[in-house]
Amino acid sequence: MINNAYEIIIETLKPVIDSQKFTRQGDEYVFSNDKKAFRINHNAEKHIFELDVANLEGGEAEFVNVSNYLFDDASDERDARSVGGDFLDSLNNELGIQRSVALRRKDVALPSKAAADTTPGSEAFANRFLTLFPAYKDAYKDCVAQYSGFLPEYFFSTYAAPHLANLIKNGETKQFIKMVNMLDDFYVDGDNEVQSTITYSILGEMFRADATTVNSFVDLCKANQVGSHLITPAECMYKYVIKKNK
Repeated sequence: MINNAYEIIIETLKPVIDSQKFTRQGDEYVFSNDKKAFRINHNAEKHIFELDVANLEGGEAEFVNVSNYLFDDASDERDARSVGGDFLDSLNNELGIQRSVALRRKDVALPSKAAADTTPGSEAFANRFLTLFPAYKDAYKDCVAQYSGFLPEYFFSTYAAPHLANLIKNGETKQFIKMVNMLDDFYVDGDNEVQSTITYSILGEMFRADATTVNSFVDLCKANQVGSHLITPAECMYKYVIKKNK
């Protein structure tokens, strides 16, 4: 899967590779033009993909890490596309490229609910999240416009994970309960992709950003009698993935 993941990531980066005239150097996943170089590496020990960038103008070129993204044995092609999307944003930022998506935002439809008698998938999950937190509707449209499709892992790790962390940090208990009830419902009723997104892209991303949120999350769930189905996966995520890779 790792070799296939590399190719998916490179394909996602193709717009910036082509527009900035990057060429691949040898058999490694290293690309350069006359100003910058970047390389992609999978760190098997930490279970992450790493993006490093070097400035080739003036002085000795030295690669600096600019982005990391979890990719373990459970990851699949959807996760690889999310890695590519994250690295594309990072490269655009390093190169000073402003991607204009506002003009296309109006062409993106918001996600719909799951049809009756069907298992809710990522679109239905996004629909519920945006219904509860409508401030992220434009962010959703921007993501879909940028990547020509919805990348749930990228969207929820970028917006839902920090939102949940902020609710904990700021002591917004009512909003926390509302969000956790939604996550708990979809963890039980949603499909495998939704469960994976909740576990890895929301809880896992929140714990990676700040490990202190693990106990806070669990304590708040227990104190308010919510998220009963999330406590065990949250603790396992931290114990067997986050903490192990530190």
